[in-house]
Amino acid sequence: MEDQYMKLSYRELCIATNEFSLDNLIGVGSLGSVYKGILNKDEKVVAVKVLNLENRGALKSIVAECETLINVQHRNLIKVMTVCSSADFKGNDFKALVFEYLPNGNLDKWLHLEVDGQNHLHKLTFTQRLNIAMEVASALEYLHHHCQTPIAHSDLKPKYGLGGEASTQGDVCSYGILLLEMFIGKRPTDEMFKDGLSLHELAKVAIPSRVTEIVDPKLLLEERSANLNNAINSYYERAKIHECLVSIVRIGVACSIESPGERMEMIDVVKKLQALRDMFVG
Repeated sequence: MEDQYMKLSYRELCIATNEFSLDNLIGVGSLGSVYKGILNKDEKVVAVKVLNLENRGALKSIVAECETLINVQHRNLIKVMTVCSSADFKGNDFKALVFEYLPNGNLDKWLHLEVDGQNHLHKLTFTQRLNIAMEVASALEYLHHHCQTPIAHSDLKPKYGLGGEASTQGDVCSYGILLLEMFIGKRPTDEMFKDGLSLHELAKVAIPSRVTEIVDPKLLLEERSANLNNAINSYYERAKIHECLVSIVRIGVACSIESPGERMEMIDVVKKLQALRDMFVG
């Protein structure tokens, strides 16, 4: 490790996470579990990703992830603070990545879960969702097209079973499903999707005339409310938001086509979303 990275022991991380308690568990991924922690040195809040070394190929994956995280630099990619390679109190190998902590939770909770009796879905406006979609696409574009070697993120979470090895095309498919989920308001694992019907198919058959029938109704209610006192411009605004929704659903469908070679590339996704944001937000 270079001097620019702080040195942390297993004991320090154990104290910071209250012995990796379930109360501090943020989430579980393919490589391990992530815990919220507070470092006693400066009371800095961090996210500690404890790697599951029992998984086959885990060590190789850890090295690859470390190299990737240290070398990539983008405003929408989380920063790695340091790595801990040590042994726990029983003498077992212990490896963890320490990241900056982002306090606002994940997108899934903002889209679907109720917190303190208030549904976060009400707080994500059309413009906010469009901005989020744009920023996620921007990060993927950087990984796929602006790194020395194209990098597959491979850990987007639209709860969609893709199968196969990690690839940039797999990222694109995951992104497409995520985009549809954000604007239709349905998880791809929703109970309505069965007997051949999927989020992708639902969106595909709705383009273009039935898009307003499948998108999250709260987006349309928001648009009507905004135009309630502006009757002169209401027709224009309705046409504009409908055009945006159709374009967004088209992008989601084009990204999640079954054949990997036919999917859009993220560099084109960013261009289209940027044009939509310029049109809608002005």
